Amino acid sequence: VFKKRGIEVVSSNQEIDLVAQIKITKNIDIFPVHRLDRNTEGLVIFAKNKDAKKELDYGFKYRTFQKYYLTWVYGEVQKESDKCVAYLKKDAEK
Repeated sequence: VFKKRGIEVVSSNQEIDLVAQIKITKNIDIFPVHRLDRNTEGLVIFAKNKDAKKELDYGFKYRTFQKYYLTWVYGEVQKESDKCVAYLKKDAEK
């Protein structure tokens, strides 16, 4: 499922989250296998039942899946490659 920015996969404070939206619109029970931050958009994998969730959780835990990330860059990239190191600070308001 594609998650837009500004919504949580699973909310901790009674607000409508992605799981609730899917349950309301599709009338099905689903189980999130992983989460994305509120300010991140992208694909979220859901399992249709608890057994499938258990198998998918195992795959994520033991890294049996290959994950690929794509980013879009605006402007001209000056270097062919580089290493970036940064520490994130969580800001609940943003």
